[in-house]
Amino acid sequence: MAYSKLYYANNKNKFKSWAYKWRSENREQWLAYRRKWNKENRAKLIVKGREYYDVNRERRIAEASKWCKANRDRIKARPTYYMSCRKQNLKRAHHMTIDEYNELNTKQGGLCACCGKPPSNGKPLYVDHNHNTEKRRALICNYCNMVVGIVESPGLVDKVRAYLEKYDETT
Repeated sequence: MAYSKLYYANNKNKFKSWAYKWRSENREQWLAYRRKWNKENRAKLIVKGREYYDVNRERRIAEASKWCKANRDRIKARPTYYMSCRKQNLKRAHHMTIDEYNELNTKQGGLCACCGKPPSNGKPLYVDHNHNTEKRRALICNYCNMVVGIVESPGLVDKVRAYLEKYDETT
């Protein structure tokens, strides 16, 4: 049965309720259709998702941060969720699997490659890498990671040294 655009526009809620009812009654068929459609249109969905994220980046980050802060206990209670996020982050940011990370961590004895101490508060060691070449170096603790980031910033070390000399009370 073909409906005109005008009829559809005037009866949009009726059509939506029919569609919702059909999808709920034929859930498996609907899911199979969606899976097939998503697979066939993957590139289109990726582009659309990236465009949406670019437009709404700050809002999405704020929402995610707010949710994480409000649900820390839920996140910690689901280690599989934490590990899946960890795996995705390692893969995305460092092109490394969790097994490669664990192997490197074992090789270092679970200690920071820079200061030789275990990470504080049970946090994992960070993957240190050269920001210009993206080449991995080793695993380091949070403190050393911050220091390395400062030292690698051009000119910042000289500015910090000048600042400290300016306010040095021994001279």
